[in-house]
Amino acid sequence: MPRYARLARRILALGPQAGGRARRLVLAGLAYWLVPLDPLPGFIPVLGQLDDLLVALFALRLALRSLPRPLRTRLLREAGLDAGTVESDWRLVRETARGLVVASGRVAWRLGWAAARGTARLGTRTGAWLLARMTARRTRPKVAPGACLGAGPGTGPRCEPRGRS
Repeated sequence: MPRYARLARRILALGPQAGGRARRLVLAGLAYWLVPLDPLPGFIPVLGQLDDLLVALFALRLALRSLPRPLRTRLLREAGLDAGTVESDWRLVRETARGLVVASGRVAWRLGWAAARGTARLGTRTGAWLLARMTARRTRPKVAPGACLGAGPGTGPRCEPRGRS
């Protein structure tokens, strides 16, 4: 990281004619790194820091590519780096980030399926319980209180609807 910080400082020290685009790219990468509002906040372990590093390296790579070859070589040498190191570090960070995102996606997928299965089981059990209660209510006699006046011997109940005399 200290070498990349030196490289960024050297690019920012260039004059506007030599590296205007490169300076803007480094400033954009630096702004992303410093501003706490980003898609993967820093409090998320590993991924929060990895995305900042990924954007910073990407911005430095683009800034270097926008410079003429002799100037690029000189800046890399002054920072203690070379083009091969920058590319290998970029690939390492990119592949690490990709692997972590894929692994996180798999875990999220599995958790989602487990939650869906649990919800389906809960819904099935709740539905069966409700159906049993509704069926039990249908089988009970539906007689309003006070509607049956009594039964004579061997005749069954005499029920009269309410409101009639």
